[in-house]
Amino acid sequence: MKNLDENKIAQYGTYSVEMTPIAFPSPLESIRKSGRESFLASGFPTLKTERWRATDLKSIAETQFSPVEQVDVTAVEPISGVEIRDRIRVINGQVQSQLDHFSGDHKTIVAKSVTQHGESFPAELIGSVENGTGSPFYNLNTALFTDALSLSVDGVSDQNIQVQYHAVSANKASAVSNRTIIEVRAGAKLNLVQQFISEGSDAILSNAVTEIILHPNATLNHTILADEAKSVNHFHQIFVHQMENSNYESVTLAPNGDLTRVEFQVFLKGEQAKAEVRGVFAGSQSRKFNGDITMVHDAKNCVSRMNFKAIGADQSHGIFRGLVHVTENGAGTDAHQSFKSLIVSDDAKITTEPHLLIHNDDVSCSHGATVGQLDDKQLFYLESRGLNPEEAKKILILSFAADVVSTLASGLSDYLLERIHDEVSAITERK
Repeated sequence: MKNLDENKIAQYGTYSVEMTPIAFPSPLESIRKSGRESFLASGFPTLKTERWRATDLKSIAETQFSPVEQVDVTAVEPISGVEIRDRIRVINGQVQSQLDHFSGDHKTIVAKSVTQHGESFPAELIGSVENGTGSPFYNLNTALFTDALSLSVDGVSDQNIQVQYHAVSANKASAVSNRTIIEVRAGAKLNLVQQFISEGSDAILSNAVTEIILHPNATLNHTILADEAKSVNHFHQIFVHQMENSNYESVTLAPNGDLTRVEFQVFLKGEQAKAEVRGVFAGSQSRKFNGDITMVHDAKNCVSRMNFKAIGADQSHGIFRGLVHVTENGAGTDAHQSFKSLIVSDDAKITTEPHLLIHNDDVSCSHGATVGQLDDKQLFYLESRGLNPEEAKKILILSFAADVVSTLASGLSDYLLERIHDEVSAITERK
């Protein structure tokens, strides 16, 4: 049966990379061809693949996905309480917003897409971050993307830019490939919110790649929201190249989809670069989440932090793998990994795998992973103060997760706390 499943995955891969031909400018068509060849050579990972041992792709292997169609989507309510300076909409991988009329200050942010700008699109940035084409979903995205969005930032703004990615199934299973390139130039700053949304009840394979280049003294505050339906299998790979004194901060709130994998590869290539990747997983029903985070310290005196909180309920399964890789160039590294899990159901499962790979003696590296349950004494104390059991559980779970988002700007922090509250309420109400 295992061989049959693996053959189905390979068959799906062969089918997928052949579909949706498109006339691209020659540099991009060459990139797509390279992605296609790399994917055909490697195929999808199996349960024998080291970093995918706990990620079962059977639900994808057994589904025949079709090319996406361009459709109209319903309006999405603004993010409550969060000031958004500009919003860009991407529907089934195609940039829909008219970027020539981007309402931002054109001296600060320049937005381009392949379909709207053709040869002037910065194709040289695609694949410029050290990503190792060993990632099968990266290769698949490279083979299949039909448009790409680039944001180039050359100034400082404390307001938020939001990109909404809509995945819409039109009465059939669909595959969507979103490609985004972010370049924050020297001394510039960007606050970016990526929000993934779905419509339709049919199965969707949402496969996104975001490539980020941070020049010296640049700052990117990056928020990722997964608002997709349970019928969505969501894969998102984020690759970050950091030069000296740059700052990268990311918060992920996930997931709603049936199977979600978020992968970060952050390369600290310039001295005194700093990176912090945080996230909250509130798992319920039979949802599965896989978070895979790699920090590569390849320059002196760099700092990195991983901080993930997972709440496991019902039959959900969360898998967290962290790796800090310090090269011979990484003297003075300060790195810490923290993965904390709270199990609120006998059938839920959380797996954590922190790793260190160190090739320099002058480092300060640590990791911690804990799995626990709600404290009966704390529950009793809250109930003795007049709270019912459901309210008491909700307070304890919220306090467990709150610190992941508390350092964000007030509007965004409040919104994420409200989202976590809604997820926790749904969990406690079923108990």
